[in-house]
Amino acid sequence: MKIEAVNITQIIEEISSERFGQSFAVCCLKNGIGGIEIDGVFHENISNSILFLDSKHNWKIFKE
Repeated sequence: MKIEAVNITQIIEEISSERFGQSFAVCCLKNGIGGIEIDGVFHENISNSILFLDSKHNWKIFKE
């Protein structure tokens, strides 16, 4: 794997949504997350979770 294929980003904004072309997003969610919206469906109680998101899904992470 080439180093350019890996993109690590910190979630700073209150609402965060990123798509990187054909890439998958791996999100390590710790405390302070209000929820995540995936394809228009809001999910609560997801702190301390790891999510693997396909680029075909629209998602937003909401900080508390």
